Amino acid sequence: MQILADVMTCRMVPFSKGQLSEEEFRDTLARLKEVVPNPAWENGANGWPAIIDQMLQTHTYGAGCKQCHRSYIEQYRKSYHNRPIGPF
Repeated sequence: MQILADVMTCRMVPFSKGQLSEEEFRDTLARLKEVVPNPAWENGANGWPAIIDQMLQTHTYGAGCKQCHRSYIEQYRKSYHNRPIGPF
């Protein structure tokens, strides 16, 4: 069982450094869309799934990561950093 922080560290960071293929990264994003840490984050244009959809459609990964961080990083670190999300 992995925790959300491990996925961010082992999949997101390596992609940003060119150490993970775009295909693997897109697969990770699609899977992350299904593990929204807080149901309140699911709604609207700034919702977790909407941000991921935009990243997948436009290939603007850096902008999407920044948008997600601006919207959720504080609450994520406080409440969801160590949330189990199953095998990834």
